[in-house]
Amino acid sequence: MNNTDIKVLIINNELTEKNLPTLDSIHIEYINEKKLTEKFLDQMKPDVIVTAVINKKLLNWKEKSFARLIKIFDNPQNITITSQFDDFIILNQPDTHIRFEQIIKSQEQLLKLMNSSQKHYDFLSTTVHDLKTPLTSILGFAELLQEERISGELNQKQQKFVSQITNSANHLFQMVKDLLNYSIVESGRMQLEIKKQNLNDILYQISPEIAVLIKNREINYLTSVSDHIYGYFDEERLRQVLENIISNAIKFTSKQGMIHVSASRTRHSLKITVSDTGIGIAPEDLEKVLDKEILFTTKGVHGEKGTGLGVSICAEILRAHGGKLEIESQHGEGTIVTLTLPDHDC
Repeated sequence: MNNTDIKVLIINNELTEKNLPTLDSIHIEYINEKKLTEKFLDQMKPDVIVTAVINKKLLNWKEKSFARLIKIFDNPQNITITSQFDDFIILNQPDTHIRFEQIIKSQEQLLKLMNSSQKHYDFLSTTVHDLKTPLTSILGFAELLQEERISGELNQKQQKFVSQITNSANHLFQMVKDLLNYSIVESGRMQLEIKKQNLNDILYQISPEIAVLIKNREINYLTSVSDHIYGYFDEERLRQVLENIISNAIKFTSKQGMIHVSASRTRHSLKITVSDTGIGIAPEDLEKVLDKEILFTTKGVHGEKGTGLGVSICAEILRAHGGKLEIESQHGEGTIVTLTLPDHDC
């Protein structure tokens, strides 16, 4: 069997073996329903499953894979359409072989598309990794210059140039991460490891990049959270959301402005709020910010622009948690972003 062959699993019964055709470029295996296990499915990883009876094992496998579940009917009068299967075949009909071939070919096209998407994702992932190393070095040396630890005291002009280097490097790094995260969301490869965790561990630990931006912009940053608020979330993804929202707040907040991060528990949810005293968002632009198809972006207080993907990606991550992202803003009066998470393991 070649790696490009479509793998078809037929759950054996007295009709399937003699009624289904043999096609080129497909690999067919038969198994008795009583011997079917999820371990077998994990090992074979079938692309198409053909069965007369749909059981819990098949539904579980369908949920965690891209396999296409095909139901067999032996009589047109017995057809019942449900969401449990993706397509059906009626045995002993003139078009049985044609329908089966069409199903195989459509699944083959889907897998080719997925393979292309995987290559696209791998390229972006490698690019982000390759860019991260030099950008980290640039940020590290810029910070040393700012702290006057390697070159002595800087004059005002030199401080301005070093600050521009730091801001530009951070901005580029955020844009590259946005592109990678967009690729993950669009490809359906975003996997969450949701477990009960202390929310304080995330809210009080901001990344070095965020800390440098706050310092350079001379922004007042305040975190106020009750002790030990626990919730169910994916730590890496929630940290990613918070850093993106805080980065946006920094982008649109002027010198000596305020960014306030707080968290609270309601009866059925956890709420994290990021508010700022920045330039705000016009009412007609609020919906555009959350629409990833529009790629809406505006210039920050220092003229910087983004990909327009960040907030919409954050909204997708919150939705995957079973939560939501909401924005309240008035132009010239700052912005409040509220992240809501369900207070249970979704």
